Amino acid sequence: MSELSLNKNQQEVILPKRRNTKRIIAIAIVGLLLVGGGAYAYEKVVTPKATTASFRTYTVQRGDVTETISASGTVQAPQSIKLNVSGNSSKLTALGVKVGDKVTAGQVLAQFDDANAKASVAQAQANLEAAKAKLTSAGKGSTAEQIAASQASLSASQAKLTQTEKGPTAEAIAIQQATLEKARLSLEAAKISYDNQVNQFNNRTAAYQAVITAQNSVKQAEISLRSAQAGYTSAQAKLTTAQAGPSSAALAAAQAAVQTATDQLASAVFNRDNAATDAAKVAAEQAVSQAMQQIANANKTLTDLRSLPDPTQVAQAQASVDQAQAQVDQATLNLNNAKQSQDIAQRSYDDRSAAQSQLDTAKNQLDQAQVSYNLAQANFKQSTATPDEATLQSAKAAVDQAKAQLGQTTAGPDQATILSAQASVAQAQATLDQQKIALDALTIKAPIDGMVTQVNGAVGELSAASTPVVVMSDTSGNMQITAQVNQTDIGKVKAGEDAVITTTAFADKTFKGKVLTVSPEATTANGVTTYAVVLSVDAQDSLKSGMTTSVTITVGSHTNVLYVPTTALKEVGGRDGVYVETSTAGGTAEQGTSTGGNKGNGANAGNAAGSGTNGTNGAARNNQGGTRTGTGNFGGTTVAAGANGQPQNAAFKTVTIGLLSADRVEITEGLKEGDKVMIQLDLPATTATGSRSGVGGLGGFGGGGNFGGGGNNRNSTGGNSGGTSGGGAQGGK
Repeated sequence: MSELSLNKNQQEVILPKRRNTKRIIAIAIVGLLLVGGGAYAYEKVVTPKATTASFRTYTVQRGDVTETISASGTVQAPQSIKLNVSGNSSKLTALGVKVGDKVTAGQVLAQFDDANAKASVAQAQANLEAAKAKLTSAGKGSTAEQIAASQASLSASQAKLTQTEKGPTAEAIAIQQATLEKARLSLEAAKISYDNQVNQFNNRTAAYQAVITAQNSVKQAEISLRSAQAGYTSAQAKLTTAQAGPSSAALAAAQAAVQTATDQLASAVFNRDNAATDAAKVAAEQAVSQAMQQIANANKTLTDLRSLPDPTQVAQAQASVDQAQAQVDQATLNLNNAKQSQDIAQRSYDDRSAAQSQLDTAKNQLDQAQVSYNLAQANFKQSTATPDEATLQSAKAAVDQAKAQLGQTTAGPDQATILSAQASVAQAQATLDQQKIALDALTIKAPIDGMVTQVNGAVGELSAASTPVVVMSDTSGNMQITAQVNQTDIGKVKAGEDAVITTTAFADKTFKGKVLTVSPEATTANGVTTYAVVLSVDAQDSLKSGMTTSVTITVGSHTNVLYVPTTALKEVGGRDGVYVETSTAGGTAEQGTSTGGNKGNGANAGNAAGSGTNGTNGAARNNQGGTRTGTGNFGGTTVAAGANGQPQNAAFKTVTIGLLSADRVEITEGLKEGDKVMIQLDLPATTATGSRSGVGGLGGFGGGGNFGGGGNNRNSTGGNSGGTSGGGAQGGK
């Protein structure tokens, strides 16, 4: 348990947030009671006269670490459990229950929009990683590149001081003069370019001519399109004719031509046969030949007409149509392009923004050239002038500053920077923890088995702080306890966590409970801020409304993790760490057995060191001595402190801690299984005057070299007799 109870004459020890070394020291009281067989008292609580510090090695091992927090509470009859999100309004994205549904502990009842919360967690995680990186960088000190840069800066400052003291050289003056001449030429070129742009901006003749040319191109394209369309119409008509074949009129005309030619032939034959002279007969013969040719031609025409349409003529006509269509398409495209060019030319003529942009660019270049020229002119004057006292002192100051910077760079890690970086890591971790809690709070889960009695809102609606989204009842008939949890611990408490409840009315009983709700609103009284936590407890036959109770909530439990006794943890330079053995010191640890002392019968005189044989086993009941047996992890020889009060043959090593229990601290980074760490053993020379109420007789560790196995009985004298076994043993539970 992480609560330490003291009697009314002792100073109260408050356990602050995890990863706080002061809290670890407070928790270490219990651990030292275990190590020393009940013979150790923490000097902040009682301050006996201490002997010279000594240390013993402890082998890092794996085991279970459970962290708890404690609070006081009051029993009350079961009430409705009101579940809602805290803080700003959130949109309800899922609702999985209705009135009358029976639900089980851990079941998701409702979900609120968590997109922003997830983003906040990711940002907080990134901030934490950045803070850790800065801490790592601060711990390493300056890099070789940074030292080299500081040295180069000092060399440059010294060179400038030397040059200032000597004054300008002929070479430097020549360089500055050449730079000035180059800047002057660039300025003149920029002026010419700017003047040209001004003229172009004011002269619109070229733009107007471009518009006229574009308009003419459109007209020409329109003419070409009309010509192409006419050609297409003609070709299409020919194709239609070729595809349709001869008309009736054409056939009639052809037949009439055949008949006419036949009549002419008959007339010519008659004339030939009746010719009176040879000359007439010759003329008549020619007429017969012509008539026969006309009949042949007319018959061919009639035959051709009757054989239409001709496929060859149709194909040729179709090809002419296709060619005409392609010409129309090309003419259309040309016209569209011409119109687009006309639009561009017109817009260019009407809109002067492009010309203005070019003019602005030229003006900017002119201004820059003027600045460069002015700077070159100033540098030239400075290079040819004799340095005054102010310039000399400024150069000397620059050298002094560079020397100081180099000294800081080569001095190694700065402690103040490390402490600041550690604080930033702690703050970033706390922010991340808070953001994770806020994210978890957007998922409403049933804290216990029960029944839904009320559902408020619908998907898509915003939550209202005054109206719970789900109300459920505890159908188990359990009692409830309202406990007040300190603000330093409330961030670890979540619905569904297990708890152990005790009350003075039933001193020999413990009751199991479970966290139902955590109030989002704080209560401050006498400068102490707390939050109300409602728990369900299965004790309806024993606990009564109004009873005061002590509540211990399990906020974390890790199994098979590396751990060391809390007394091993130290804070050096603001960093948590342990002293790790660097060479063998002392004898070999042996396994031993530790047995709790007999039930004591004195008043407030416990924790005296003993020697001799192990004490008789005590009964582990009613906070009396109980047996603790286990395998030893402590070395067999005590190591004295060095001149600086730290253990000899050991080096401090920074660690990262996880969960804390009464006697153990989880180590997440910095150690490995089998490492040997140093445990300080400061035995008081006088008997402690306090007792630890509520803690049973925790059997002492087997005599680790010279430790007795004394008990730590409630309000009683310590173990009657100690033991002198060869090696320490860590007591079992």
